[in-house]
Amino acid sequence: MSFTSPASTILCSNCQKPSFEPRVGLDSLEKYTETLCGSDPFTLDLQEVKEMVTLCDRDLGDYEVELMRLQSQVLLIQEQQTRLEIHRARLHSFTSPTRKISNENPGLDL
Repeated sequence: MSFTSPASTILCSNCQKPSFEPRVGLDSLEKYTETLCGSDPFTLDLQEVKEMVTLCDRDLGDYEVELMRLQSQVLLIQEQQTRLEIHRARLHSFTSPTRKISNENPGLDL
């Protein structure tokens, strides 16, 4: 029984290629689990079930890696946004009216 599903592939936001392809499709896994619940426990293929658990564990690890990669990207983007806001504020300060102080200031003895 095949448990992969092309619709469940997660695409990289940069290149639109799969960042990883899940080994287990959730829709087909749900159907498989439902058939197991209604089947005779003595006819279960325990090896197949153990393989499915292993595939799920590997997918969970891949999801964790993908989440860490995306969180890293979010932190990088937030840092860039903060830096841009700082630079914008500095640039904006140049647009405020400035007054040049005259070299000849009455009242100051130099």
